[in-house]
Amino acid sequence: MSDRMPVSDTVLGVLAGGLFTLAGYISGGLINYYRTQTEVKAEDRRLRAELSMERKVEALTNLHAELEECQRGLVEILDRVPYDGFGENGEIEEADQLIEEFEIAMDEASIYLSEEQHETVLDFFETLGEVNSSISGWAFETVEMRGGDMYHERRMSLIDGYEEVKEILQDEIREPIEELD
Repeated sequence: MSDRMPVSDTVLGVLAGGLFTLAGYISGGLINYYRTQTEVKAEDRRLRAELSMERKVEALTNLHAELEECQRGLVEILDRVPYDGFGENGEIEEADQLIEEFEIAMDEASIYLSEEQHETVLDFFETLGEVNSSISGWAFETVEMRGGDMYHERRMSLIDGYEEVKEILQDEIREPIEELD
C-alpha cells in the first residue's frame, strides 16, 4: 500500500477550476494590457499629428501674414516712386525690412510646402528681390526717370506673384482645418 492519500475527484475539480480561472484572469489581463498599450500608442500618434498640424497651420499663417504685409508695403512704396524725395524717407530700408521678415517666415514654413509650392514661393521671393533692386535704383534717379514701364512691370509681377502664393497658402491652411470638421 502506498503512503499517498487518494485525492478526491472534488478536490481535483476545484484545483482544475482554480487553474482555469487563474489562466482566464491572466489571459484577460494580458489582453487588456495589449489593448491599453495599443490605445495609448494610437492616442500618442494622434496627439503628435495634431501638434504637427498645429505647427503647420501656425507657420503657414505667419507666412501668409508676412506675405500680406510685404506685398502691401512694397506696393505702397512703389506708389511713391513717381514723387520727388523718393528714397529720402526710408523706403529702401523699409523694403529691405519687409523682404527680410518675409524670408524668415518663408524659411520656417518651407518644410510644410510641397516642392512645387516651395518653388512658387521662391519665385515670388525672387520677384521681391527684383522689386527691391528697382526701388534702390530709383532712389538715385530724377523724378522724370522714375517709373515708366519698369515701374508697372515690377508692380504687376509683385501683385501676380502675391496672388499665386496667397492661393497656395490659403489652400494649405484650410486643408488641416477641414480635416478636423
